[in-house]
Amino acid sequence: GSVPPAPCSRAHLPSVDSPLLTRATVIVAQQEAEGGNGELKRHRAYAQLIKDFPSLPRRQLAVAIEVAHEALP
Repeated sequence: GSVPPAPCSRAHLPSVDSPLLTRATVIVAQQEAEGGNGELKRHRAYAQLIKDFPSLPRRQLAVAIEVAHEALP
């Protein structure tokens, strides 16, 4: 058999009580209410998070958007 890859040691998922995830949840909900196609909504959310959290890695922002979107009712 093959050897499975080593697990990634980087933390990609924001914690549930993180300011990033809280903000992403609000922005994603606003984008859903405003409408438009999925790519446009994601772009708007991503652009706003870059403005709100300029020092965070872009990957973290993208993951926060995905987590917030999965949590939508």
